[in-house]
Amino acid sequence: MAGMAPAKIRRLWQQDFARAISESAARGRLLEIEAALGSLGDEAWAALRQSVLGQIHRRDPHHGWPQALDRLREAHAYQYLVGRGCKEIDFVPATTATKTPDLRAALGGAQILCEVKVIKVSGTAPLSPAFCTKLATRLAEASAQLRSVPESGTAQLLVYIILVFAETPPDLIVGHTRQAQAFAATMRPPDVEIVFHVP
Repeated sequence: MAGMAPAKIRRLWQQDFARAISESAARGRLLEIEAALGSLGDEAWAALRQSVLGQIHRRDPHHGWPQALDRLREAHAYQYLVGRGCKEIDFVPATTATKTPDLRAALGGAQILCEVKVIKVSGTAPLSPAFCTKLATRLAEASAQLRSVPESGTAQLLVYIILVFAETPPDLIVGHTRQAQAFAATMRPPDVEIVFHVP
């Protein structure tokens, strides 16, 4: 599978999860997630694993397991919080009543609430109005989720956006990311910090 096109690897992932995670080229595509998973403590790993397993039955015939993969990507935000010096980092248990932030952490004497949003970007053209609308919607959703818990009034609020590029040449990814950051800055609530990550 060496040299396999990214689109073919993605189709392999989407069609056959078991085979996708056993093929060497596909494993290579997951190495960054694996590194992020290595930053998780035992309790955090157990919580994330349970969340991912809860998505496995939701296989889409055309897209495979995007929800499960997006849950795994939440480990990037955990790793970011570790690198920032946070302690007591936990995945917030999901509730059926309302959507809550994904992560909670402590930094100094302050609490941080973090919501992770994964946004897929495809193509080579500059970011489209449709993408900007999607980004604005995700930021609004994230802001509402961060404010859904009582401690949001005193906590630092963080939206961690993971941009997943598909069929975008590497030399365009930097420019597209900067465009997304500039647009997000115009939409950012004043009390919310936004961090972008490109795997």
